[in-house]
Amino acid sequence: EISNDEVHRRRRRIVGILVAILLLTVTAVPTWWYLEGRYTSIPELVGVSETDALRLAKESGVSIKFDREYSEETPLGQVISTDPLAGSRVLRRTQVNAIVSKGPERYAVPDLIGKTTEEAQPLLAEQNLVVGEISEDFDEDVEAGKIASTGYPVGELVKRDTPVDLVISKGPEPRTLADFTGRSADEVVAELESLKLEVEVREQNSTTIPEGHVVSQDPPADSQVARGSKVIIFKSIGPRQVEVPS
Repeated sequence: EISNDEVHRRRRRIVGILVAILLLTVTAVPTWWYLEGRYTSIPELVGVSETDALRLAKESGVSIKFDREYSEETPLGQVISTDPLAGSRVLRRTQVNAIVSKGPERYAVPDLIGKTTEEAQPLLAEQNLVVGEISEDFDEDVEAGKIASTGYPVGELVKRDTPVDLVISKGPEPRTLADFTGRSADEVVAELESLKLEVEVREQNSTTIPEGHVVSQDPPADSQVARGSKVIIFKSIGPRQVEVPS
């Protein structure tokens, strides 16, 4: 028999309240979880470092996957963009795809000096660069038909698809011979050798040119000769000596 005295009634009220609270909790928690608790928001990750992005993602209850792209605006190692976007309402443990900057896209100009245009093209292609304007010029050190210089120094970092100009050697510039007649043969020999010309000295009698000076030359004055060409200098040994009979 259930007692109806005041003490028992009070106890039954307390038990009833506790049961009601328990039932409310049991039903409210799943409801909250279903409606709100299982969701979170994507944090703002753009412009933060990869390390900070990992931390913020963990704090928000989402995972993160990084891919990398070149960027002219975003510094190396910082997040460029995310998918989903910052502020998006997503389920917890959702994977966020983040793009991290590899910095500006740059490629080093290869060493092309001494190579032909055909040899240069694949070397430039390997660096995502292309052949620019091609011109010709004389060069003292690079043989004709080979690349003497380029539009950028070797190793300089440039953007993808940058045209690299090439200057093709025409070989050493021809030398124009001066008129050496009457000059000291020794001085002329030194001058010609400094021009990378081969010099042959022959002796010749002369009644007009002092001994030791140049009587004539071959090739003649104003001739153009290539480096390594031979120039013959005729040096005076004075007038021919003759024996006077007694």
